[in-house]
Amino acid sequence: MKGVENMKKKAIICFLVGLMTVLATGCNGNRTTNSNGETKNPLDDFLDLDPVVTDRVIIGEAVNDIESLFDITGKITEKEYDIIDSHPYSEDEIMVLYSGTSDSLIRIYNIGNGKVAKEIRLKDTILSKDADLNVVSESFSYIVEHFGEKLIYVNVKVSEYTEVVMDKTPESMLVVGEGDVVYYTIKDDCNIYQYVKDTGKSFSAFDATDMVDSISLKYMVSGGNTFIVNVSSEGYSGYALVSLENQELEPLEIVEGEFYYDGSEYVYSAVENIAALYIYDPMTPRLKTEFRLDQPEETRDVRLCRYSTCFLTLCKETSGDKLRFYNLTEGVLENVLELSQFETKETHDFPDSPIVMISCLDRDGAKKVLIWNTEIIEKIIE
Repeated sequence: MKGVENMKKKAIICFLVGLMTVLATGCNGNRTTNSNGETKNPLDDFLDLDPVVTDRVIIGEAVNDIESLFDITGKITEKEYDIIDSHPYSEDEIMVLYSGTSDSLIRIYNIGNGKVAKEIRLKDTILSKDADLNVVSESFSYIVEHFGEKLIYVNVKVSEYTEVVMDKTPESMLVVGEGDVVYYTIKDDCNIYQYVKDTGKSFSAFDATDMVDSISLKYMVSGGNTFIVNVSSEGYSGYALVSLENQELEPLEIVEGEFYYDGSEYVYSAVENIAALYIYDPMTPRLKTEFRLDQPEETRDVRLCRYSTCFLTLCKETSGDKLRFYNLTEGVLENVLELSQFETKETHDFPDSPIVMISCLDRDGAKKVLIWNTEIIEKIIE
């Protein structure tokens, strides 16, 4: 890295003052003092939460007599349309994107009764099979098409959509709020560009040409002003913190391996060939908590869930795909699902719900949408 020695000297300071300052801005304010004058970290309550148990009905057919796994593909199939993508929409609803011969379609289904809650028709819009559906909130979703050159903003509440054609082809992208601003990087370029919807133009928001050889966006930390990025150069490859306000890039050398961030003040990382997930608290950035996993290969695909303090791992094993559902609150492996007859492509958790949507292919290569209710345990895990 050009100027890497100076950056290395700042690495620990960066992590303490940079990332942890940003993440801990709300964390300090969230610490409470009781009537006895004792300071309490919200994590204390966080770790005392009991798992929620509910009676949940899911449409579809049980897969291989597994009471917790349902194939809902037949319930959401639409004649003359192909399912392009699907995504959890609310606690008990799923949004499905279809493409036909002359137009495209968005439907929101209730997974409990199979009823269509909303339908939005994208007239004269034919989507490719690689179109990517993203649900930001119950009022805003967007579709990425043609390798990111085209965005389709969907206002779900009023059933309206707007097509936006980018002036460059993004390689990595982060959409801010309801799409008014998009940050992105492009191939063979070390700038972070900012696209403004109102003007239809892009400009360089951060130029890292003299700092690194490549850069890609990973996570947004604070309101579109601070990013976690992946960088590479001759002297350093890994994660870094970019501040648009200060126009600074600092490597995050204190965090080893793969980096995960769920929007809270906690940071997670996983090191290749080590069966563990490491958790960092911004209040004690030099300490890390180790959560042991079953297999080192699980660290290649970790999804932090919005439900309680759980996370999901996907591991490709000789017997087939295996999903493991861990509970950070209890410190246990809570559930396991073996998918011997499917090839898993994506997993998505539902907001405020212990169910998981699995996009996969069957042995014939046909797309399937499965729902896994992690509350139902097929066998005792621990």
